[in-house]
Amino acid sequence: MALILTKAGLAALVEAEESGTKLQATHMALGDGNGSVPEHTTSSSSLINEVWRGALQSITINEQGDSDAGKQVVFEAHVPINAGGWYIREAALYAGDVLLAIGTHPVMWKPAPEEPTKMEHVIKAPVTFGNTGAVSLIVDPTVVLASQEFVNEQLAEHNGSQGAHPHLKKLLNEHTHAWSVITGKPSVFPPAGHTHTPSQVGLGNLPNAKSDSVTSTSGNSLATSKAVKVAYDKGKQALDLAGQKAASNHNHNSVYATKTHTHTPAQVGLGNLPNSKSSSVSSTSENALSTSKATKTAYDRATQALNAANTKAASNHNHDSRYYTESEVRSRIADSKIHGGIELFSGSVNSSGRPIDEKTGQPDLRYGVCDGRTYASPDGRNVSTPNMRDRFTVGAGGKYSVGSKGGADKVSPTISTTASHHHVIAYETGNDLSGSTYHNFNSRNTGDYDDGTRHTGGSQAHENRPPYIGVFYIKYL
Repeated sequence: MALILTKAGLAALVEAEESGTKLQATHMALGDGNGSVPEHTTSSSSLINEVWRGALQSITINEQGDSDAGKQVVFEAHVPINAGGWYIREAALYAGDVLLAIGTHPVMWKPAPEEPTKMEHVIKAPVTFGNTGAVSLIVDPTVVLASQEFVNEQLAEHNGSQGAHPHLKKLLNEHTHAWSVITGKPSVFPPAGHTHTPSQVGLGNLPNAKSDSVTSTSGNSLATSKAVKVAYDKGKQALDLAGQKAASNHNHNSVYATKTHTHTPAQVGLGNLPNSKSSSVSSTSENALSTSKATKTAYDRATQALNAANTKAASNHNHDSRYYTESEVRSRIADSKIHGGIELFSGSVNSSGRPIDEKTGQPDLRYGVCDGRTYASPDGRNVSTPNMRDRFTVGAGGKYSVGSKGGADKVSPTISTTASHHHVIAYETGNDLSGSTYHNFNSRNTGDYDDGTRHTGGSQAHENRPPYIGVFYIKYL
């Protein structure tokens, strides 16, 4: 948005420059254009329909907005939350009663105070001046508004200060409650101690629970299967070596053979459970620990399944094979059509007899209008069309054959096509009817006779077709 100086504003600016004074901008006004975006000129004297006027908050020079016409000065006004319920389409700057500048504003809705989306709106109106020193701003400190963004920044800075709210901090530090006035408290204080079983806590409920190390002495971490396997392999190696040694030096001292001894669970370790060791990967026992072999088997199978799934996903991850493109859909529809079929078309046709596709605006060379011409099909065949202009159609295969023609635009009645009929005039002879309302017929004979009537009317042609609407017949070549 950029405002232009009005003739009145330019005159006031020239007067200020000549007198050595400053042109003091005071207010900004907004309008709704009476329902449409107006086109203001330097001759404009007011907004089309003013809906709000308020004091200016600030004036700044935009160093990036310089042009050959001069410097760009930005005037700012705040439309408060309690104003709204109208569109903004135009804006104006005033220096007292003088309309300084005017222009259009991007169309936007200023919510009414009762709307849930109510908001403060900041209007920035740039105006280009040849001499920015001749323009100043009158600010009434009683009407200057702080933007919500400014208030939030100041509030955050204040709350973050160490010295903020010292009296509240003092009250909080000194605030105590007697035990007797606290509600919902346990019957005993401190509350009785409680414990958790390993099954409730879970072995993983330890800080830094997982470790691959086989040399760590931490009591707060659990060994991974990798660490167990390394230790197992090392132990097996030692066991095999010890077995070899034991076989060659196998003797027992009778003192130790007869001496009973026990081990504590801490000495035995986690394996101190009945049937503690299992290499099964399908066991549901809660009293056995899986060996590294079981862990490795499960891991290898999971890896194998994951790799297979990734391979399948990679080989099948092709959306193009699941969905048809627009060109493929059109091609399949075209393949389902029969060459030589005739359709109705309500669009336009070019001079070459080709229907114009309403979406692409291009002639569709797969069709030709049925006007008796011969067309070249996309595959190079010459295809003739029947002349169906100004024609109705009738189903062929019975009384009518394909290509047969008949009928007429208009029909003239003839005697031969008129149903046989006669008109009768009855009269009585031998009596004088003069003086009556009836004509006196004279006859050569007495008795009752019939007489003919005079010919009238013509044989004008008339149209005999039902209500119609015109469309093109087009042939799929």
